Amino acid sequence: MHKEIPVTGVEIVPGNITSSMKLVKFEPMFDQKEKSWLMWAVAIGSIIATFPFNVAYAHYGARVVFFSAGMMSAIATLLIPLCINLGLGYFLVARVVQVC
Repeated sequence: MHKEIPVTGVEIVPGNITSSMKLVKFEPMFDQKEKSWLMWAVAIGSIIATFPFNVAYAHYGARVVFFSAGMMSAIATLLIPLCINLGLGYFLVARVVQVC
């Protein structure tokens, strides 16, 4: 993912660039450390979800457990764009829930 940053200080030469063009450059949204945390969130979510889902599977059966896990993952996936705009902490929580 990248974020758009407007380019300033660009000299517009007539004939080369029209005034309707929007000049932007793209920078990575997250640095390497933040990307690492996002990958770790997947592993942590998997570890956290293993034991409760095993107990729920034994108690309620596969249908309820898989439906609830699928709904949690779907809702977290739908909220990812909002969480990215809110900040890295929200995005990390959404990634953990997404894996469950």
